[in-house]
Amino acid sequence: MQWDLKDSILSQFSPYAIDFWTTIATPSYFIDPLFDSGDGVHLNDSGHNILESRVIAADILQNVYTTPASPDPSVLSISSEYLTVCGDFVSAFNIETLNFGPNDSLPVSVYLELSDDQFGIVDSYTYTYSQGIPPCIIDTLQIFGSTYYGGNYAVTSIVSGASNSNTSNDTLTYQFSTSGHPTWVANHDTLCDSGLAVLSVSIDPQDTVVWYPDVFSPIPIEYGNIFQTPFITSTTDWYAEVVRGELHYSDDIFTSNNSTINWNGTMFDLIGHENIEIDSFDIKINTTGTQDVEIYRKSGSYLGYELDPSAWTLIDIVTVDVLNPSIQTHVPFNGFSIAQDDTVGIYLTMADPNADLSYINAGGVQTRSTNELTMVTGSGVSNNFSNSYYPRDWNGRVYYHYGERLQGDCSTGRFPVTAFLSDLSFETIQDTIIDIQDTLLITTTSGMTDYEWMDQLQAHLTLSRLNLETEFTL
Repeated sequence: MQWDLKDSILSQFSPYAIDFWTTIATPSYFIDPLFDSGDGVHLNDSGHNILESRVIAADILQNVYTTPASPDPSVLSISSEYLTVCGDFVSAFNIETLNFGPNDSLPVSVYLELSDDQFGIVDSYTYTYSQGIPPCIIDTLQIFGSTYYGGNYAVTSIVSGASNSNTSNDTLTYQFSTSGHPTWVANHDTLCDSGLAVLSVSIDPQDTVVWYPDVFSPIPIEYGNIFQTPFITSTTDWYAEVVRGELHYSDDIFTSNNSTINWNGTMFDLIGHENIEIDSFDIKINTTGTQDVEIYRKSGSYLGYELDPSAWTLIDIVTVDVLNPSIQTHVPFNGFSIAQDDTVGIYLTMADPNADLSYINAGGVQTRSTNELTMVTGSGVSNNFSNSYYPRDWNGRVYYHYGERLQGDCSTGRFPVTAFLSDLSFETIQDTIIDIQDTLLITTTSGMTDYEWMDQLQAHLTLSRLNLETEFTL
């Protein structure tokens, strides 16, 4: 019926109809798998891109829009230009203005403001079109301001004019957040003799310290805010870099949310195309309430080992709260690695024999891939390896990370942290007579903090803590 209706619409309303069928639909009236989001009903991003391009090409406004009789200046859009996750000292924002109606040459003002929830207004100014905004021409204004410090920001634009016929499109706000940039304090160490030093960097808990042997080496030697040096015999610098954001790349593979079978377990294969780390799963679980999910793995494909428990290793049991059987539940667990070109079999099963996962008989093996990982489904396998049903396409998603992203979202760049090796030295003072309340002043080596005064009998008189000098009062 839909196919016939499509033909009738194109026949009756052409050229004022847009073809959303060609390329998207197969001859059997289903969504082409290339453009299926996974549920057989909704399109994925590639499918939506095709529809969007056809709507844009139709240029609908030229056919349906009637220009107002009076001026209608408006704020059309606000967008950021090269805004980074961490923010910048100077960020640029584009504000598009448009007059939907005719221009009467009267002045039109546009107020622009950048603000955040901590510091208030960061920057603002007013631009005036002294002769009004020309009709049907998009003009772009810009506002600049600092988004360097983490927080929630807003760019607001308000247009006003004496002969504005429509005030509903005069104000627009664009909201966004930045994470801010890492801050740090280097903590050096001083040794009196050759040995091991402990260097550290004080940071925000959300950041990571990456240590390098020098300014240019591409390979880190340590991660974390504390670094114990090798044995040193002279003063030596190591270089730290404080990074905000993940130190790796992340991606995922989604199967489908379309299910017709509810059974206890499922098996599938994961094949690594480079060294990756599996982080977590989403699983469509048909039994609500608190459930335990058992996660097993084996080296090599699961095929031929569906009913052999000795071939499998239990890597985790995760307790989850299943609220809705139609929505996939996130299952975090102790991650595991897959080496490049390795195949790993996965078995997901409910600890409760009466609880079920959801999947579908897809009629054959389903293969899904990214550049780093391939997923091949799969079989339905009952609780405790008791029965196997092939083929089955499980409903879920695999999250993983890979590679090195050593500068994260932003970083401080490398800075030296020093292990000082310094022999103790100080300036001796010769004095013959010391008056009451007179002082002896000794200047000693930088980095020394503890001082012990003794008389000729080696008796301890006092102990004080100063950085550069200590005074002794009689």
